[in-house]
Amino acid sequence: MIPRNFSPFARASAAALAAALTLGSASARAEGNGVTLDAYRAAELATDGFAVPRPITLREGSYGARLTLDYALRPLTLDAPGSGFDYQVVSHQLMGTASIAFALHERVTLAVGIPLSLTMRGETPPSSTLPGVDGRLAGDPYLAARVRILGDEGDRFVLGAQMKVTFPLANAASHLELWSGDESLTLQPTLLGEIAVSRDLRVNVAVGGRFRRVARQPFLTVGQELTFAAALSYRIVPQFLDITAEAYGSTDLGILAGNSNSPLEVIAGVRVHPTDQWHLGIALGTAASGGYGASDFRGVVTVGFAQIPTVPLDDLDGPDGDSDIFEDELEAPAPSDSDAEGVATDEATETPAGDSVEDPAHPADAQDVPPDETPPLVDE
Repeated sequence: MIPRNFSPFARASAAALAAALTLGSASARAEGNGVTLDAYRAAELATDGFAVPRPITLREGSYGARLTLDYALRPLTLDAPGSGFDYQVVSHQLMGTASIAFALHERVTLAVGIPLSLTMRGETPPSSTLPGVDGRLAGDPYLAARVRILGDEGDRFVLGAQMKVTFPLANAASHLELWSGDESLTLQPTLLGEIAVSRDLRVNVAVGGRFRRVARQPFLTVGQELTFAAALSYRIVPQFLDITAEAYGSTDLGILAGNSNSPLEVIAGVRVHPTDQWHLGIALGTAASGGYGASDFRGVVTVGFAQIPTVPLDDLDGPDGDSDIFEDELEAPAPSDSDAEGVATDEATETPAGDSVEDPAHPADAQDVPPDETPPLVDE
């Protein structure tokens, strides 16, 4: 039933749209229709950017945790072409994401996390065939494994890779939930890169994919996607304050779904490091292109803890992890025997007053005689 508060033209448009989409809704139920709506996916580690992961891993045996809140304004609106009618499926969305991480090795870190749908509001569906909003629900938990392939934090170039797997908890909890999680398990391989342009300027990129079962809504199809993200960070106050600009999004590969959804968002913010272990951040942004989940306004707040110093350890550790900061002093050549004897002789023949000590083998009288003269004999 279409609400009375809609104008006659809007009601007619909604009715026509609902009728046109009725056939698609039946096939959606058969194939699966759950999809993670939130275009913002919080990065896994406290030392990462807001949404852009870095190829940096925790130190072996250390751990970390991160909590992120993100708000989206109008992340999903349904437009009826040519009618001027739009239906705000989701007008407000507040998500929270909690994660913990543990380093298995100097170059391998595992992270587990879960998103939570704290608030999701939208307009009343103008037809029973159109979807509504979800309630408060846990999203799809994930397990991520990150490997640092080349370089270390503070190097000119660092390369890493990450495999992330999400599990369809939201769909298992309720088949009526459409926007809190995907219909099936998803695989998300990503290649991570970092370039230190200067001491204070850093560039990060992440390119990967998101592979899952195709989700079909009456007006939305989401399948296999190419994911991409980039970040530019500048250090204003060393070891304390950074400013960051990020862009992240995805585009449908069109292999199975055949559509061209390409949500893209940009955000900018500041990150504060009160200590070497604590990391706080706040960012604001908006959609740069249309697509499901891309919002008119985005706000992000994050706090994280990680047992990893913000100061690079390259000055302390060599390529193999051995300390080389004092390498020159440790490898200085030992003095030769002759040098040692010379030093000992000099020290032995000097008195505190600086006067030389007479050598018993060479009396002073003999030392004062010129070399070509013989000292006179003394008669006894």
